[in-house]
Amino acid sequence: MLTQALGTPQVLTVMTKTQIMVFTIFVTLYIPCLATITALWKEIGKKAALLAILFTLSVAIILAFIIRIFLGMFLG
Repeated sequence: MLTQALGTPQVLTVMTKTQIMVFTIFVTLYIPCLATITALWKEIGKKAALLAILFTLSVAIILAFIIRIFLGMFLG
């Protein structure tokens, strides 16, 4: 996915190692597609689906931020 978005398989020429790690953490934790959201909506209802989306998005942002700060201190 990242190589397609950047247009090159040489990711390290475009992003730093810290950016790659933060991207990986975020993408691993957020809700990735409309099909997932639709399935949640149908299975657990509108309110619970919205809460799940907000929760996973918040966790992804917070953990990516923590990783960014942590790696920034040690990798410069």
